Amino acid sequence: MLYSIELRSHAVRAERDANVGKFFISANLSALFFSKLHFTFTFDGRNKTLKPVKIQLWSIGKENDAWIDEGIKIFRKRLQHYTGFDIKLIPTVKQAASLSIPELKKQEGKMILDMLQPQDYLLALDERGKAMTTLQMADFLRQRDNAGTRQLIVLIGGAFGIDPAVLQRANLTMSLSALTFPTRSYGSL
Repeated sequence: MLYSIELRSHAVRAERDANVGKFFISANLSALFFSKLHFTFTFDGRNKTLKPVKIQLWSIGKENDAWIDEGIKIFRKRLQHYTGFDIKLIPTVKQAASLSIPELKKQEGKMILDMLQPQDYLLALDERGKAMTTLQMADFLRQRDNAGTRQLIVLIGGAFGIDPAVLQRANLTMSLSALTFPTRSYGSL
C-alpha cells in the first residue's frame, strides 16, 4: 500500500512537472509565433497598452443639463486612460404619455434589443440585480477584459424600469442601490 501511494505521488509530480514544461514550451512558442508574424493590434494613443473592453453607457431619456454634461466630460477624460468609453442617449418613445406603462416599457425594450449586437455584453441596471462592491466591480471588469469582451453595454432603463425581454437578454443584472433614482425622461423633479 505504501509503495502504491509513493508511486502515485511520483506519477502526479511527474505529470505536474510535464505540464509545467509544456506550459513553458507553448508560451515560448507562442511568443516566437507572434514575434515572427506581424499582427495588427489596436493600441491607445500612446502605443503603450492594448485597449481593453469598450464600455458604453446607454440611458433612455432626454439631453442632460449643462452641469451634468460638464461632469460627464471630466469622467470621460479620466476613463480614456483605461478604456474606451461612450454615452448613448436613447430618445424616449414618441407619445409616451399616451401609452400604458407596460406598453411603454415594451416599446423601449424593442428599441434597445434592436440596437444590441449579438456579441455585446449587456449589463442591465435594475434594483433587483446583484449588488457589488467596488473591488467586485473591478474584478468583473477584469474578467470581461480577459474573456475578450469587445463591448460592454451598461443600460439605465426609462422612468418605469427595464422591459422583461431586455432583462432576459442581459448577461448580468446589477443593482447600484435598492433606491430608484429619477431620470429626466418625463421632466425634472
